[in-house]
Amino acid sequence: VDPEDAVRVVGAVVEVYRGALWRTPKALAYLRSRGVREATIRDCRLGFGAPGLAKHLRASGVDPRLAGSPGLLKGNRECFAGRGIIPEVANGRATWLTGRRLNDREPRYLNLRTEKPILGLDHVKGDAVVLVEGPFDWLTAVGWGFDAAGLLGTRVNERVFRQLDRFAQVYLALDN
Repeated sequence: VDPEDAVRVVGAVVEVYRGALWRTPKALAYLRSRGVREATIRDCRLGFGAPGLAKHLRASGVDPRLAGSPGLLKGNRECFAGRGIIPEVANGRATWLTGRRLNDREPRYLNLRTEKPILGLDHVKGDAVVLVEGPFDWLTAVGWGFDAAGLLGTRVNERVFRQLDRFAQVYLALDN
């Protein structure tokens, strides 16, 4: 899939899921139970994987077949259905997303099948960053007003180090 097509489909999906979140009280209640504030929900473009994705993509002028390659659709199965959606937004465009189950069944998180970003790094404008481990850690830190980014795990490779090179200070706030 052409990278521009991939960004277009992810952007359309994030918009569909954003609208679905506000129509899904259970998903909103889950986010609130995790301490995510309404302003953070809006600012971070959170969503909910509600059914009907292919139909919504067609209505948005996006070919649903493009949603297969990054792992959004597998045939008629909607891979992110029933999950809270946390997108990566870079330069104003949704480029990636992860989905978290609202219950404790495994697997908890499902990511797009594309390279994992450092969640929220594009929004950090200062010369220091607080790095947290997971998506909800990142949402909490952002909601508290920190210049934070989420590693989406604990593995740090050369690519991550290069992305962090612009900061004078990097603070780690990882799980135990």
